[in-house]
Amino acid sequence: MRLLLEDKKVKEIAAIRCVEVVTVKTQIKSLLRKFGCTRTREIVSTIRELNVAHLF
Repeated sequence: MRLLLEDKKVKEIAAIRCVEVVTVKTQIKSLLRKFGCTRTREIVSTIRELNVAHLF
């Protein structure tokens, strides 16, 4: 989540975390379901609007 908040791309996140791109995409899909969103940007904007980015 922290890396998404830093506006990193999926490939960048995978490289930073030393995992496959597919792994990152799967984790993002899980977050989308939990937040009830269809786009990653929606999650990021919600977290910023709630002012809880410091938790990540």
